[in-house]
Amino acid sequence: MFPTSYISNKMDNRKYNFITFLPLVFFYQFRHFLNLFFLIIALSQFYQPVKVGFLVPKIMPVCIILAVSFFKELWDEIQRIRKDKAVNNELYMYNN
Repeated sequence: MFPTSYISNKMDNRKYNFITFLPLVFFYQFRHFLNLFFLIIALSQFYQPVKVGFLVPKIMPVCIILAVSFFKELWDEIQRIRKDKAVNNELYMYNN
């Protein structure tokens, strides 16, 4: 009378998995022109003929932006996983 197997209605709103987290965060950040511009400027300072001044002030903006965006995306992903777990652990009753 009752079916023995049911289709899963499990929620999964994750944006990343363990393998794709870091590459996708970098990809999303460097899609923006200014982030890519600062990265190119920072990398150009390793080439001696175009080096101007100290290296640290040119690398710091890129590092700070990447660190902040990395931790923001990590926090958002953890929140998505927690919400999915909470929704998936709720019991529902079907009233016909």
